[in-house]
Amino acid sequence: METNDPRVWPALEKAARRVNVSARLVIIRAVETFEDASEQKKNQAIRFLRQFLSDTTSVGSWRFYDPDQEDSFVLNHLAIRDQAAYGLARLLNMKIRPRRNWSAIDWMNFRDKVEAAVRRKQKPRKSSGGRSLHDGFR
Repeated sequence: METNDPRVWPALEKAARRVNVSARLVIIRAVETFEDASEQKKNQAIRFLRQFLSDTTSVGSWRFYDPDQEDSFVLNHLAIRDQAAYGLARLLNMKIRPRRNWSAIDWMNFRDKVEAAVRRKQKPRKSSGGRSLHDGFR
């Protein structure tokens, strides 16, 4: 996506919620590739993916590919929220990655860790002058 128009992100979210689950997953997977983008675009991608952390829609069986591990495997019960959490973990440079044998509890713990990392990134930082510096999330 090559635009600086801030209206694109809400429109993309609205479209992603209206399309079928396979198309929604494709959109989420495309957004998670912003890991090498500018900090502003990466923050926009993080905000976008965070909106899907509560989406429990099941994708069914889906080939899960992790380019960092150069590994792929089929997950039988992947949910949109799981792929969104994985995308956020990539954008936040988290080292933890899903494994093929993860249980529902493993996925829940993963999503909790990712959400905590997003919250930490969103917190305003203090400069030496005592003023808050926001990292572009607001």
